[in-house]
Amino acid sequence: MFPDENELVNSYLLKINLKDGKRLMEYLQRFVYLTTGRADVMFCNAFINESIRLLINSIRLYEEGFFDCAFYSVRQAVECTNNMLYLANSDEAILKSWRLKEHFPPDNRIKDKLQKIDTSYKEVYSILPSFFDTYEDLLKRANKIIHKQGFNAFYSFREIYKKKNENTFEEFFEEFLIYAIARTIIMYIILDPLSLALCDERLIMKIPFMPMTEPIDIDFFTEFLSKDIIDKLKETEFYNEIFYFFNAKEELNPETFDVLVNEFYDLDKLHSIELQRHLLNAPERFFLDVLQHGIKIKRFFNEDSIMGYITSDYTDMDNIGWKSGEYDAYKKEVPYFNMRKNNCFISTFKIYDDICFFEHDMMLNEKEVEWLNQKIFSANEELKALYDELH
Repeated sequence: MFPDENELVNSYLLKINLKDGKRLMEYLQRFVYLTTGRADVMFCNAFINESIRLLINSIRLYEEGFFDCAFYSVRQAVECTNNMLYLANSDEAILKSWRLKEHFPPDNRIKDKLQKIDTSYKEVYSILPSFFDTYEDLLKRANKIIHKQGFNAFYSFREIYKKKNENTFEEFFEEFLIYAIARTIIMYIILDPLSLALCDERLIMKIPFMPMTEPIDIDFFTEFLSKDIIDKLKETEFYNEIFYFFNAKEELNPETFDVLVNEFYDLDKLHSIELQRHLLNAPERFFLDVLQHGIKIKRFFNEDSIMGYITSDYTDMDNIGWKSGEYDAYKKEVPYFNMRKNNCFISTFKIYDDICFFEHDMMLNEKEVEWLNQKIFSANEELKALYDELH
């Protein structure tokens, strides 16, 4: 009697729930959004994303019983970040060769090359020797499972070892996974140390913009390994370069931070923003002047904005975005006020060489329109004078 298809597929699969599987998955789902804003290595975002996906898949594979595939997925996630950093340090020809699937060095060679070509990687390796040594030891043990050395790495023997209450790799897998996640994050920090600066409490109120780079979640290290790893990374030369750069900047008050980072104006705290007016760019100062004059504008944006600047009067957060071309009909280089759009009004004008939009709930009155026309004219005259001075 031959087994049916389901019996063949599911035989020898030991399905389990990993002790820390749910918590690790929660972290990994957050890490999916890790992004470097370095314009010179934007291709690295694909590697970061792939590594996190492989780590997510490893949990699902292990819990579904495909334990050897799970170990392989973890190993490949780390190798992916090794390749990423190697290619980030290489010229375009090597990246092209990799894309064409031509000969490419194996992982051990890549790690040796990184020690020679990436000073930040070498420095981190030297200050965290026990971390990297532990990962390498775990990798060696994982390779025994991946390459099926020992009967306990055979699917057909899994049930036997389980009945004997012998180790069926769960604890080992979770340790291997934890170190692999940590190593992936560390490689991301090496690639883009701004990701660590963005969660450094000493710097948070001194970084006057919202970068494309995503901050890491240091709670992962505190919960599963040691905060000491993060503390040592903050002592490195490559990190201190970025630390001293931002630490020398003026500390932002909370209201100015909201403008520069969150593009948000608290109408009750405009006086606090005024105290750091010198830190705002020209459009931000223009919008501040408008709000200080008492004109009830709830959003200000140009055609290249994603969200635009909003005020504490803005309540329709569900519709804060817009579709491509949605505002084309409202574009006016000459100031044009109080155009109706759904339940609000749109006013538009050209300032600082950009076509900009005001969104407001109430029609602007004659005095407000007159003041805005004068303000727009004077702002553009200032810009013209600056251009003439530079040229």
